[in-house]
Amino acid sequence: MHTRAKGANNRQQIIDFLLTHTYTTIDVLCAVLNVKSKPMISRHLSKLVDEKLIKRERFKTLGGSIIMFGTTQKIIELYDSDRTPFRPSKISHRTLEHTLYCQKLAAHYQHGKIFKQHKMEIVNAETGSLKKFGLTHRPDLILKPAAHAYICIECELSLKSKPRYEKILNDYCQLIDAKKILQCEYFFSDTRLADRFKKIVENHFKKHTRYKKHAEKIKVRIFK
Repeated sequence: MHTRAKGANNRQQIIDFLLTHTYTTIDVLCAVLNVKSKPMISRHLSKLVDEKLIKRERFKTLGGSIIMFGTTQKIIELYDSDRTPFRPSKISHRTLEHTLYCQKLAAHYQHGKIFKQHKMEIVNAETGSLKKFGLTHRPDLILKPAAHAYICIECELSLKSKPRYEKILNDYCQLIDAKKILQCEYFFSDTRLADRFKKIVENHFKKHTRYKKHAEKIKVRIFK
């Protein structure tokens, strides 16, 4: 690809990712573009900031601070997006780690052969209406294959209560029955949590035998 065309493509990928996820970091964008060159990404971000299409904010964390880049009202209007612009005051320490984990996972999916083969689209389901998807429980991400039912993605950095999981798993099984979703994939960065969750899933299908045929549709994966 010609250098200028490649630069334009990288810029558009950054814009598309921000329009989907509202804000992110340079580290995540490196994964999105599948590059190690932070200076290259910084140049694109600086131009977008100068054009007032995105803004740069330093967010204080427990271990210091992190620089994030997010959408402005100008870029929302320019691309006719239905998402709200970046609002740093809405970000909390509790949700930031989880959000960035979801973004890295989304970037990972975008480079997969299956993703490209089925012309999938990634939807950030953390905010916005779920009515158009026919979902009752809010996943973290939704994969939309061109010709198949949805795949729901859950990113778990900690475990929910067993009663909470029981309701969520029943909801997903009902959606699989209704052919609204193809499967649900749970991702963990901690193998110990993943093993504990597998036990919860196993016990769930022992209890709810009418959904036992869907056990293989609840996937448990590790992503670090």
